[in-house]
Parts: sequence; C-alpha cells; structure tokens
Amino acid sequence: MRNVLRAFSIILLLVVNTFANVHDDLVLLNKLYQEKDYYKAKELAERLVDDPSANFYANLVLSDIDFLEGNLYSSKSRLEKLLEKYPEKKDQLQKRLERIEKEEAFLRDVNKNQFRYFKIIWKTTFKNQKVYEDIENIFMEAYQRGGKFFGWYPDEIIEVLIYSSKEYETYTIMPHWSQGGYDGKIRLMIYENIGYKQLLDLIFHEYAHAAISYITKGNCPTWLNEGIAQYFASVNSGSLSFRTPKRSFKEIPNNWNGLKESEIKELYQESLSLVGLIISKTDDYVIQRILENLGKRMKIEPAIDDAVSIYGYNSKTIFND
Repeated sequence: MRNVLRAFSIILLLVVNTFANVHDDLVLLNKLYQEKDYYKAKELAERLVDDPSANFYANLVLSDIDFLEGNLYSSKSRLEKLLEKYPEKKDQLQKRLERIEKEEAFLRDVNKNQFRYFKIIWKTTFKNQKVYEDIENIFMEAYQRGGKFFGWYPDEIIEVLIYSSKEYETYTIMPHWSQGGYDGKIRLMIYENIGYKQLLDLIFHEYAHAAISYITKGNCPTWLNEGIAQYFASVNSGSLSFRTPKRSFKEIPNNWNGLKESEIKELYQESLSLVGLIISKTDDYVIQRILENLGKRMKIEPAIDDAVSIYGYNSKTIFND
C-alpha cells in the first residue's frame, strides 16, 4: 500500500510540475507577444501547440502574429482549424475572422481610391506642402493600423477639419488646452512647423476617439476612452511608456470639465496606465472585446469581466500586481 501511495505521489508531482511548466511558458509567450518579440514568440508558440492545455492560446498567438505580419492566409487557416476544434470559442474566433475579411477588403480597395475614407476640410493654409502630404498619409496609416487594432473600418466618410490655433480657439468648443478633439468630426489644430511625430500622435489619438465612439455608440467611460487613444497613438509612434496605476478606474471621474490642467494631466497618465496594464496582462485584441461589449450597452465592469476572463482575470484582479 505504501509503495502504491508513493508511486501515486510521484505521478501527481509530475503532473503538477508539467502544468506549472506549461503555465510559465504561457506567461512567457504572452510577455514576448506584448513586447512584440514575434520571432521568439513564434518559436515558443510552435513548441506549445502540441500540448492540449496550451494548444488554443498558442495557435491564437501564431494567428495574430501572422495577421500582423501580413500573412492573412495562414492567419485565417489557423483560426478556421481552431473553430472546428473549439466550437465553444466561436464568438471569439469569429471576430478575428471578420477582422481578416475586413483587412482583405481594405487591401483590395486601397489602390482604387486611396483617400476616399476621409474628407479633409482645410480651414487654414500652409506654405509648406509637406504638411498637407503628411496629414493625408498619416490618416491613411491610422485607417489601416486602426483596422487591425480596433477591428473596425468605417463605413462612412470621416470628416476632418484642420484649423490654425486662432481658428481652433474661435470656432470650436474644445478645451483651450487641447490640440484636437472628436465630436462626430475630427478637429485638429495644426502649426505650420509641426513635427511629423507630433502630427502622428495627434492624428492617431483623435482617430482612436472616432473608432471608440462608433464601436461603443458613445458608451465608453472617459478613462478608457482617453487611455486607449493614448495607447494607440503611443504604441504606433514608438513612444509607449506607462507606470503602475495609482488608483482604481472607479476613482476616476467621468466628467473632466472644470478640472485644473494639472489634474487632467494626471488623469490622462492614470488612464494610460490602466489600459496599458490590461493589455500587458492579456493582448491588444482584448480592447476590441471590451469596446464591443460596451457597444452592446454593457456596463464597464461586466464588459471587462467578459473580455479578460479567457486569461483568468476579472475587472478586479486584472489591475492587481
């Protein structure tokens, strides 16, 4: 009997160690993916695909990397095989398949009339022709990268109004400290000598607000709205940096009007940190899920709960260290 118990204990220990090792590998895989070290992430994912407990997530990561690297056929093929094997994951996988179909449609149409997605109204003039070209090119880049990040390509033409600083102050009701805003139209204050990176940050930020507004039908708390817009702009300009949040999202007011500029700056930083923390523990795709849930009129906590549950978190534990 003692020998039997000993043998059972050894087997149990081996099983526990195996699961622990797989868990560590999945944590490392997520870390590599978040850090955009796709080469190492692919190597690790390909080693994990044969493990039943890691098969789904490893294939999901490989599909996402294929998508980001432009290999749409491989990405789609992996998802279709996962759909056959894991029919209970249909909703999650179908969203990714729809994203690929939209990307394919975009690539088919992009050369026909490249700038038919935006109507830019110039409320000011620039002597430097490069400013015009940069603005148009960055909007097209935001459109394509936004399609991948948000899983959303607008069906309607987005109007963009470009102002000088004086016109922006006179003809808009945006906060005096802002340089852009979205109120159904993207409104931007542009300087003659604005740098390319500053222009990219500004356009990507306001494009994100447009995407969020459309997807959530306006049902998005301010902290999440601003946090995502900052994340989308920063990660695409290569300047992403966020700290550990100092407060809960429940402590951040939804109305920032009337606050001091120093308070608003702090709220922006907190919002970015909260969004950055969610993504660092999951992946970029989780943002699509949260926004889509909000678009279904879900409240913020259940919207986050549903989106992060596949990673073993909820709206409370996701923000814990």
